[in-house]
Amino acid sequence: MFAIFRFLRTGGGGGKQLAIRAAGLAAIVIIIVIWGINYRQGVHPDTGIAGDTRPTLAPLDMMGSVTRGESISAVLAEGERHAWLLAGERGMEISVRVLGDWDSTLQIFPPNGDEAVSIDFNTGGNGQALICAYRLFADGEHRIVVSGWQGVPGMNFGDYALVVGDANAPERCA
Repeated sequence: MFAIFRFLRTGGGGGKQLAIRAAGLAAIVIIIVIWGINYRQGVHPDTGIAGDTRPTLAPLDMMGSVTRGESISAVLAEGERHAWLLAGERGMEISVRVLGDWDSTLQIFPPNGDEAVSIDFNTGGNGQALICAYRLFADGEHRIVVSGWQGVPGMNFGDYALVVGDANAPERCA
């Protein structure tokens, strides 16, 4: 790839060399544009399935509160994102796991935060999200968000259990 860029930048002299450099540059621009369109339209890079591949676009459905040491059962419908509130103190360590028969995404948002500070897709194995031994860095209500794996349509929703535990609980991090 670097050789192509070096040739395009330096090349040689003459009209034929200039035409080759222009064609190479045009091909690179086309590839970048196609990649950008696919990303914006949400074509999953591995499956080629059209749909939202970014996990943070759907509105949040506020589900309630959860505490450390608690397991909550819920049902996620296609396209939904469930938000659970966890009251925590700076320095508190938690482990959060999603258990279900579908690929899940798990996010933790800090109090008054718009961007996730921790995201997981598969650390729990078999498409199960697991954030293990995460240390909260602020006091307040953190949002724990459960959604289907990056929004790939058709297979990422259903019954699940959200398990919030102590950071060192082996059943939470194994």
